Amino acid sequence: MTDSLHANFSHLDCTADFWSLRVVDERAENYCVRKNVPQPPSMSLDRGAMLTVYAGGGYGYAATSDLSRGGLRLDHTIPLPVGTVVNLTFTLPGDSSPVKITGEIVSNAGPEILRMGVKFVNPSTEAREKIDAYLARVGVSV
Repeated sequence: MTDSLHANFSHLDCTADFWSLRVVDERAENYCVRKNVPQPPSMSLDRGAMLTVYAGGGYGYAATSDLSRGGLRLDHTIPLPVGTVVNLTFTLPGDSSPVKITGEIVSNAGPEILRMGVKFVNPSTEAREKIDAYLARVGVSV
């Protein structure tokens, strides 16, 4: 995974005083019993990245999680108002060219919780194919 991270991000030209990227890749198997009745086992996948930047005397944070065909959730970022249209550019692990896609903020947790949901709006065929290929590589059915 380290080689693919380096390949994906080494071409970026950043003039910040400092920046770091932290990647999380965690899988879990869940088993539970409710009222003495075993529940079906489930699996969860938590995969995302957090970027920290120090520039111009201030810090900035952004993190991703929950990427799907329909959108993504941004964590640890100041939420924008619901209905705001955003242009996103990001690179997926295993792909060297960025995904450029338009999204709309469809949920936010409020100013005290730094999280918001973004729904992709009319993604191009190229963007859709890149996202589908990534999800297939990590074992998520599309």
